[in-house]
Amino acid sequence: MPGAIATEFASTNARTLKRPLDDWVFGGDRQHYFGGYNQNLSADYLHEGATGVPGNVYEPFLQACARPDYLLPAWFQGRNLADPLCSLGKP
Repeated sequence: MPGAIATEFASTNARTLKRPLDDWVFGGDRQHYFGGYNQNLSADYLHEGATGVPGNVYEPFLQACARPDYLLPAWFQGRNLADPLCSLGKP
């Protein structure tokens, strides 16, 4: 939805901010990869009107992914998208 803040888990979802071609679909064979991979993009949410979404440019493994259990409550309580992660969960 416009103005939404989202988070997701995909290893290379911030590999590009460009919009895929209209006929691009998730999955598929290598000739139909977009930006070198067949995974979705964080930018998809931005192109649809979201305000912000974290993303990864390489395989972050789970310990380096955005933590929705910290991020979403912090954003709901009024923190902004630029607040450093180290301050989340602290008063």
